[in-house]
Amino acid sequence: MYTLINRQVEVELFLMAQHHQLGVVCYSPLAAGVLSGKYTAKHQSDQPARLQNDMKYQKRYNSDWFYDIATAFSALAAQAGWHPVTLANSWALRHPAVSSVLAGSRNTAQLARSLDAGIHSLPDDLYEACSSLVPAPPLATDRYEERPEATRPVR
Repeated sequence: MYTLINRQVEVELFLMAQHHQLGVVCYSPLAAGVLSGKYTAKHQSDQPARLQNDMKYQKRYNSDWFYDIATAFSALAAQAGWHPVTLANSWALRHPAVSSVLAGSRNTAQLARSLDAGIHSLPDDLYEACSSLVPAPPLATDRYEERPEATRPVR
């Protein structure tokens, strides 16, 4: 799973894949629809969706901070003239370890927005603006030698 909201795979899995020159196909770039533009500040979509119908997704994504990010992400997408679905997929595809994303859709219009991510090049400034909404997780705690001096624990 790789999404702006859950970037944990950047810590070790992506590094390992890049080291061994392996491609990564990630799933859930929309975080079960949270980044699709359907949800903002706990106001859920009127359309049937995973967050309303599936307890697993409710447990995973039904926190206030997810909706705060979704709201900010949707505003950023609108300001840049991108559909949130296209932007979320483009953001995930931009990581050098990612070869492809699995895009889920319920109809051809939704699929088209996901496919647009493969057509449009995500500008550096928009990628950085998206990334700043949810900072990358820190390196694994057992990798102190890879951390900058300022972030190493004092022993």
